[in-house]
Amino acid sequence: MKNADSLGQFEQLVLTGVLLLREQAYGMAVHAKVCELGGRQVLLPAVYVTLDRLEDKGHVLAHRSDAGARRTVEALFSPAGSG
Repeated sequence: MKNADSLGQFEQLVLTGVLLLREQAYGMAVHAKVCELGGRQVLLPAVYVTLDRLEDKGHVLAHRSDAGARRTVEALFSPAGSG
């Protein structure tokens, strides 16, 4: 049985993308980095779901910006401590 705290391969890939992008780790940029690192196209929603899961597990923090006039909310992701 898999440990609930362990990360799957795709979670590791997404977390690596966040770590490499640093201050540029917005969802779309993380998606592009994951595709580059994985050598294949992945669905954008899969990256966002995985980012949410990593946030729930305490491995990343999401810093959401105010929607303002654009009516969209952007989130900058960063590693969470020593997670």
